[in-house]
Amino acid sequence: MKNQKHPEVNCSRVENEIHYYSSINIGVAVGTPTGMLIVPVIKNCESKLLFDISAEMKDIQKQNKKQSIDYGHDARRHVYVEQYWHV
Repeated sequence: MKNQKHPEVNCSRVENEIHYYSSINIGVAVGTPTGMLIVPVIKNCESKLLFDISAEMKDIQKQNKKQSIDYGHDARRHVYVEQYWHV
């Protein structure tokens, strides 16, 4: 992936030091039919083709439409859940 060439994009500040991550994880916010906002995380994208990442996103969309995303036991990715409010 491109940001392997730019490690400063895949880092964070931890106390007074910059921590560079070896794996590339992508999260995309998705609204659910029940009004929740979830951010499924596709892990280890540095070792996947764009086609494979796209296929995982399509799988997430299908699970979301069926309301069958497992929020706590999906071994392939972590899902963070947050309630949002319409203003």
